[in-house]
Amino acid sequence: AAALAVARQHLLLGVGTARVLLQWSVGGQIFTASFAHNEYLQLLTQDGVVGLAVLLVGLVGLFTRLARRRGDATAWSAECGAACLVALLVQSSLDFLWHIPVIPLLTATVLALATTATPTPATAAATFSTVEGTGVS
Repeated sequence: AAALAVARQHLLLGVGTARVLLQWSVGGQIFTASFAHNEYLQLLTQDGVVGLAVLLVGLVGLFTRLARRRGDATAWSAECGAACLVALLVQSSLDFLWHIPVIPLLTATVLALATTATPTPATAAATFSTVEGTGVS
């Protein structure tokens, strides 16, 4: 609720990185935090609707690329990349994972491999001969 209150006041561009101050009171006692423990609320608070839109455009692009890769001989890598990305996105709604550098770096590495992996000649030949042997063209 505190993150949404700050986001409403700075909806378009947010308050900026490292300027988030979330405050709320319970039973007359005031609590303060810098992180919303929800990456999407944190992004909305820091960067506003513009930052959230940039994230969504990037995610749509990634999922589109991964969906196109599913027909390749290395379809398993696209499926692994999509599964990794979905797991990160779901967990990001419950915690602030993007602030732990190893997690986004590992995800970026998996996605880079999933979107750029090319089949080796042996893999492509094995896939072609399997399809050819079953009568599927």
